[in-house]
Amino acid sequence: MTTLPLHNTSPASRYPEERRFATVLFADVQGFTSLAEQLDFETVSYLIKGIWERLDKSIEAHGGYIDKHLGDGVMALWGAPFAGENDAEAAVEAGLDLQRAMQDFVQDVKIPDAKKLRLRVGINSGLVFTGYIGIKNEYTVIGDTVNVAHRLEEAAEPGTVIISENTYQLVRAYFDIQSVAPIQAKGKLEPINAYRVIGKISARQLHAKPVELSARLIARDNEFARIRKQYDLACRSNVPVMTLVLGELGMGKSRLLDEFVQAIQPETNDQILTLRLPSHAARQPYAFWHTFFREYLRMPARLSQSESAALFQERIQEVWPGPEGAASARLAAQLFGFMPHADSPAHDGQPIDAGTRTHITLRDLIARLAKRDPFTLVIDDLQWIDRSSLQLLSQILEKDMQPIRLFILAAARPDFIRENPHWRNKANLILLEPLPVQPQTVLEVYPQLAALPQEFLEEIAVRSEGNPYFLEQIVRALLKAGLEEITRTPREALSRLNAFMPETIRAALQARLDNLPRDARTVALLASVTGRNFWVGSVIAAARATTGTGTLSTMPPPVIERLVQDGLRQLMRSELVVPVVSNSEYNPLQEYVFKNTFLCEVAYSLIPVRNRAMYHRAVGQWLANREDFSAKLMAAGHFEQAGAFADAAIQYEAAAVIARQTRTLAEAQALQESALLLREKNKHLP
Repeated sequence: MTTLPLHNTSPASRYPEERRFATVLFADVQGFTSLAEQLDFETVSYLIKGIWERLDKSIEAHGGYIDKHLGDGVMALWGAPFAGENDAEAAVEAGLDLQRAMQDFVQDVKIPDAKKLRLRVGINSGLVFTGYIGIKNEYTVIGDTVNVAHRLEEAAEPGTVIISENTYQLVRAYFDIQSVAPIQAKGKLEPINAYRVIGKISARQLHAKPVELSARLIARDNEFARIRKQYDLACRSNVPVMTLVLGELGMGKSRLLDEFVQAIQPETNDQILTLRLPSHAARQPYAFWHTFFREYLRMPARLSQSESAALFQERIQEVWPGPEGAASARLAAQLFGFMPHADSPAHDGQPIDAGTRTHITLRDLIARLAKRDPFTLVIDDLQWIDRSSLQLLSQILEKDMQPIRLFILAAARPDFIRENPHWRNKANLILLEPLPVQPQTVLEVYPQLAALPQEFLEEIAVRSEGNPYFLEQIVRALLKAGLEEITRTPREALSRLNAFMPETIRAALQARLDNLPRDARTVALLASVTGRNFWVGSVIAAARATTGTGTLSTMPPPVIERLVQDGLRQLMRSELVVPVVSNSEYNPLQEYVFKNTFLCEVAYSLIPVRNRAMYHRAVGQWLANREDFSAKLMAAGHFEQAGAFADAAIQYEAAAVIARQTRTLAEAQALQESALLLREKNKHLP
């Protein structure tokens, strides 16, 4: 199949070379080198293979990419070659899981002195460059982010997980974390702030955790009232009721769910189970229900698999006694991952079948649990639920079966409904729209910003584009910088704000781009060269400029145009770009706009710096062929970014001619002066 390649270096390159935001984990087995000196080399080989066979599973279970093994150490990546929306959180969970897996391994191993082995883990998040090195063309990441992660691992106490300031800022809401003494690392002028991760915060603890940045919930009264109405209906009936809140990234879905939980907690005796799904959960069958039962049954985290299986079945049989209950408990234990398949007996003497009959049995089980100990289920990021869990959830919502008094409140991206349209008939849908893009909106949400100048509040409103999450991250960074400095030097602060990209936003939008089909993702990156507003023709021009083996330069123009058009259609279906004027006919002058400025900036940031001049020159040449004033100005800007100052000067001069005829003489004079400066600059080029 023909696809759009983008700055690949060779046919063997599976992933593009890019500037990416990633989380890097280093782990090292302490005591292994001294132990190896006492053992036969064959025993050493058996030992190290056993360690990584056990520990690698923890990395992969949390969506990590194993970059390399370094004898008694390992380097793993999240965010490269592909990004998830909670990579830093997944990496820290993997670090804790690695410690548990190491403890289990040393207890099981038959080599006595191996029981003294311990693991050190260091984690850091930041920008990296992904590429290929060596004659074997090995994929890896390089940059200071990697070096800091390695230094953190070297400084960690055996048996601990140490994270950097960057990672801490991304995960602090989800883990119990303690600060440790700053680390004086080799090659670093300043000490590295470091934190020790104690453990994951449970859903119940998460709601009890104090809010660090107070923000008012505004413009959501109608949505909250609708949720409350559906909840009251569920409490009065014996049929399950589900409300599904839909919204793009950052629209405030999680905040609305949290406000609901806080409102009903004082007035109900029911359990309130809040489950937040990680992006890698979609790859694990019944992962959602495994988490549900751990929370609902309050199962301790530190149990072996055999202990978990026994405790699970024991608690299920408390509500469903007898042979039928025992068989159902065994079935659920296997399907939900509490019992290894090899240890699980067949259900009623038959092979396990996760079809409709099985789901009816499991629905009966959940109905019995809800009758004995009623609960309200709150699910965040439902778009990441695995297919098997979703089918069972659908079965639970059937109203013509055994009665269940149950209210489910969930939140998901609009993609969930596009991919599962029949859920429109299963849940009450609520769509969250952006907040008003006004300075007053900023002050309503964050009254503590009242001292800021009006122009600064206006820029915050425009920059956030009505997205509550974007607004929160911008305000958080401003408060960290200090409001006094902003009011003292507003012009400099405004300039920094315009260039500011919160790492949480970068990571989330990078994941959105990585989840696109390959052609759509490539078109997004090529389109970002033009800017937030772009044209079909400018994307095609950039695509034709792509260099490297097996690239677009060898494709016929109609093929390139078809691939670009296909990519644009995929971007529109994903609601990441929209046409400025709806037009079904193919037209190189058809204009599109990215859904938000941050998305365009993240797409552009992924392009290697060494390739940007090539793309800017191509876009500049396409714009230069247009005769309107704005096109000439944009062409000049692109040529400047490409370092083609003579070409930029020509476009400024052309714009000056148009300005004399249709605009003002002062504007024409300014453009002519810009052209002269660039011609002078061009003389001094090497």
